[in-house]
Amino acid sequence: MILNDIQKEIISILTIIGIFAAGLFIGRFYFSKTEIKIKERIVYTTVYTEKIPPIFDQNNFDKLLKCYNSDLQFKDRTESNYLFVTAFDSCKEATARYEIGTKGDWKIYAGVGVAGIITGGILYYKYGR
Repeated sequence: MILNDIQKEIISILTIIGIFAAGLFIGRFYFSKTEIKIKERIVYTTVYTEKIPPIFDQNNFDKLLKCYNSDLQFKDRTESNYLFVTAFDSCKEATARYEIGTKGDWKIYAGVGVAGIITGGILYYKYGR
């Protein structure tokens, strides 16, 4: 009698571990592929590191040539549900802010919930009585 109760407890614990592992597997390989949707985009003004006066001389020409030949680089950062993208070179930089959100499929969440309810009902019917 005691051995039968211990066997039921071990089966219950292993079933719970199996359901947890299946949830981790599904969450890792299926739900992690959510689509990112841009809700809003704000582009800020361009900031110049040094203003070049409109005087035609060799010094200003060299500054313009340096700006022209500098490579365009990008850096990004996220804060809560905002993505900030900055494009810059040696003379200027501009930043854009994107509000992002994820788009999920409610049918998948409902299907997983129904599968969990059915699994729990079967386990209760088989081992809980």
